Amino acid sequence: MADLKAFAEQLVNLTVKEVNELATILKEEYG
Repeated sequence: MADLKAFAEQLVNLTVKEVNELATILKEEYG
């Protein structure tokens, strides 16, 4: 279970990073 939990945490971290990058792009394009 620990391995799956760690994998889930990695997915969440990647998602958060992607959301932050998307927010930056939107600010630059439409800010």
